[in-house]
Amino acid sequence: MPVKIVKRVDGNKKPTDGFDPDANYQMVPLGSTREMFVESGEFRAELAVKGSTAVTAMSNFRVLLAGSNLPASLPGPNLFVQKVTIPERTLVQFTLTGGNVGMTVIQGKDLPNARPPAAKPNFQLLVSVKRQEMRFFTVCYLFDRINRDKRARLPIAELLNDVNAVFEQQTNFSVRNIDGPAASTLAAKTLTIDGSVGKKFNVYDKKLVGRVIDAFNLKFPNLFSTTHGVIFVLPVPITAREGKIIDDSNVAINMKARRKVDNRSFNIVFVGSVLNKDFTDLRHGLAHEIGHSFGLDHNTQINLMFPSLDIKSKRLNFNQIEIMHLMGPQFRQVDY
Repeated sequence: MPVKIVKRVDGNKKPTDGFDPDANYQMVPLGSTREMFVESGEFRAELAVKGSTAVTAMSNFRVLLAGSNLPASLPGPNLFVQKVTIPERTLVQFTLTGGNVGMTVIQGKDLPNARPPAAKPNFQLLVSVKRQEMRFFTVCYLFDRINRDKRARLPIAELLNDVNAVFEQQTNFSVRNIDGPAASTLAAKTLTIDGSVGKKFNVYDKKLVGRVIDAFNLKFPNLFSTTHGVIFVLPVPITAREGKIIDDSNVAINMKARRKVDNRSFNIVFVGSVLNKDFTDLRHGLAHEIGHSFGLDHNTQINLMFPSLDIKSKRLNFNQIEIMHLMGPQFRQVDY
């Protein structure tokens, strides 16, 4: 068995700290750390940073499973190194530190005793150090003259905390709820519009969406310009009807509404009323839609961006992490 990078987590869960085993990729937050594990086989192995150690460096090597030779030569605690030799049949934990934004590669190569090492490394780990990005959201409960405020609130603050954990750990994107715990209480923002939103809120009804936006902008005039998006909690389920196409599968949906008279854009996320009391669908749907607002497309693997609620995964892959740090917000656009 050649030397390899492994990632240890409890049970059968895949790591959700920015490590992608399919691409041998690890995101490291700028100024923070990620724990890694390397396992050697029948030979000693060399672990080396092939690039600037200003991006990342290795430290804090700890033996978790020792082979026949005691690894006395491993660097001590808090000693940053560019290269280290791992004894054969040894499992070692070490720390990667995000020193500067950028990318570098860590190579692992077997060191056979009787012959020179192979020209190609046994593995290459791409390390990407990312600065923290913050996106701010505010929450507003929507009512109309028929669906009046019955003073019930969703645990939206707690759900947004869960959403934040998904993105912050894997991508170093932070989802900030500017309303804090109040988003789940009677102190949350509310808006009552004239007329009715219907038995289901059609997110493609341009006049209806425009009424909601204009009423909110009148009541809270600065929030659209100071937040990444406004989350509207609806009193009815969501539907997406365009012509003969009807989609009632969404518990949440994101969009950018553009007002044609002045070309102004408004980033919004609609959250429909939900039936399941543990909020599993809504928790996943909210994270999925916020992922769209960060520039992510659907993904048919076991992934957060799977296009239906049939798969509820928190996983994001290396392409998605890189895309989020390269692209701006990608709300669906509807003109009104």
